[in-house]
Amino acid sequence: DGCGRVFLDGGSNTGESVRAFIKGHFHSCGLRSPSRQYASYWSQLSQAERNAAMQPLKEPASFCVRSFEAAPALLPLLRRQEQDHRAQKYDVRFVEAALGNVTAPDESRRVVRYADNVWGVSASGLRWGDVHVGDKPVARETT
Repeated sequence: DGCGRVFLDGGSNTGESVRAFIKGHFHSCGLRSPSRQYASYWSQLSQAERNAAMQPLKEPASFCVRSFEAAPALLPLLRRQEQDHRAQKYDVRFVEAALGNVTAPDESRRVVRYADNVWGVSASGLRWGDVHVGDKPVARETT
């Protein structure tokens, strides 16, 4: 796509991470994240060096945003958001797909409903414990 910078979201859900990224909220979040989330040299950087490293996050329009969502029920909402973001000149694309640990064009995915609202849907090819912390909620429906 000719992207110099990419923001990759592995689970769109209702688009909240993409909205936060576009609003520039990831800059301060990135500066406050625990050092364990970064390469080992991060803890030796000065505050000025950390600010400089995170500076691109203040320029979300300089990124291509690719956000993956495997739950079909969430896609109409995300398509509307994609149109809105693109109208504001952000290169955002919500991709109907699941990220996983298997390379296969037709890998199956399970869609599980945990709540009666549209965002109470989850779809993944991964096991619950691979992507979540804590106990798995009781599924109301699985397809």
